[in-house]
Amino acid sequence: MNVYPIADAHTDYLYSLFNGISPLMGGIPDQIHVSRESLQKGNVRLQFFAAFVDSKEHPDSVTRCLELIDQYRLMLDAWGDDIVELTRDNLDDVLANGPIGAVLAIEGGDAINGSLGVLRTMYRLGVRAMTLVWNRENAIATPAILNAEEGLKPFGFECVREMNRLGMAIDVSHLNTRGFWDVIETSTQPILATHSNAKAITGHFRNLDDEQIKAVIAQKGFIGINFCAPFLNEDEDACCLDDMIRHIDHILSLGGEEVLGLGSDWDGIGRCPRELHGAQDFQLILSRLRDAGCSETLIEGIAYKNLARYMRAFL
Repeated sequence: MNVYPIADAHTDYLYSLFNGISPLMGGIPDQIHVSRESLQKGNVRLQFFAAFVDSKEHPDSVTRCLELIDQYRLMLDAWGDDIVELTRDNLDDVLANGPIGAVLAIEGGDAINGSLGVLRTMYRLGVRAMTLVWNRENAIATPAILNAEEGLKPFGFECVREMNRLGMAIDVSHLNTRGFWDVIETSTQPILATHSNAKAITGHFRNLDDEQIKAVIAQKGFIGINFCAPFLNEDEDACCLDDMIRHIDHILSLGGEEVLGLGSDWDGIGRCPRELHGAQDFQLILSRLRDAGCSETLIEGIAYKNLARYMRAFL
């Protein structure tokens, strides 16, 4: 059985680390999804680390984001040779030989506080992807949780264009439908949905409908399957890996074999499929895909190749 590298498009480990929930050093603790050891055991070679900003909880959103970026830098220093910041030059070597490759992202455009200058500064600090909105309306857009018809706001269009110019990946997870289509029509670069599933399988507001999925496929973007139980199965108590396979199969049926990957949302979710306990269990997903009859080429794409292909342009 092949053990492939893993590329994961979303974890909230930095949030847990900053709040003292996750340890910076140590083994694989109970109830915590991500640690250095769990990433190593899961053979993770490309990991997005999101600086998650909730402007209601932390009104000084820029400061909060900078504090989380500080946690990211402290993590890189503490983990030493076991982690490296990914670049276009080292991407192939890291995927082939390790160690863990880190990509810094922002979850929630609240973090730039309506300022393109702050956006540019975040890019200079190493941010290579940003989720335009979380569950709070901001100067960029409206989240899916509000079910609003408003699309991108005037600053949102400016932000998309500036992210294109900088070479920062645009993440549409959490974005409402109208905003999604505004991004599709405005962006000159392919977009990604780092942690979103198929609404046709589970009708949760956070999931993508078929037309949205087809739009990401058409521009050869990226969609990361989210491990959050209620996004996978309306009966979250019954959620298992078979539910994840159903979402994967559906996106594949729409032509998503080159854009589909993993976007765990580890440490940002309460419940996940019952077989999974943390990053150490990534390979179980690949085993289940084999059991479902997926080819090794397809499994390798989902495991890491599709996200690596997408991110090469943004590193």
